Amino acid sequence: MSENEKAEAAGIRPETVESELNTVQKLSESEEQRGQSFNQRAAWLLGFVGVVLTLTVGQAREVVSTDLGSVGEPVSVGLLAIAAVLLLWAAKLAIDVLKPQDIWHIGREEVERYASRAYVSEERPLVEGRTMRGLIRQFSEEREANNTKSEVFEKSARRLLWSFGFLAAQVAIFFVVALST
Repeated sequence: MSENEKAEAAGIRPETVESELNTVQKLSESEEQRGQSFNQRAAWLLGFVGVVLTLTVGQAREVVSTDLGSVGEPVSVGLLAIAAVLLLWAAKLAIDVLKPQDIWHIGREEVERYASRAYVSEERPLVEGRTMRGLIRQFSEEREANNTKSEVFEKSARRLLWSFGFLAAQVAIFFVVALST
């Protein structure tokens, strides 16, 4: 009896197992790429936050050396302080996205068994099914980790955008005072 005949006698359709394994492999690869994409975007965001924070420090020096009046100066300092806190918060969240995730992967021991006689003599649908179960577990954990990365990345981006609002308000105060003198 051939491998396919044995599998079909057991109610397993080898072509279905193979097709599903291919689907799970593609989903797993896609989820891994999604995680890499979040890492790239978080790294970009972190660099951008660093540039904006540097400009904010430069703007703070301007505020200290310019007479903005008894109201303008404390308001400007407060706006810059809030913007700086938001920028640091955004940076911290971006770093959280970049932290390595503890995700289950098919173990080295399992992979080493692939070359063993016991493993290579098993029916193909059984081997593919076992591999598929491992990939499904890996996919599930990566999806969960990536969903968390997505949420944290969005929070980081929001903090950056909020900081722009406070910086814009501070710049507006700076120009209003400068134009009125």
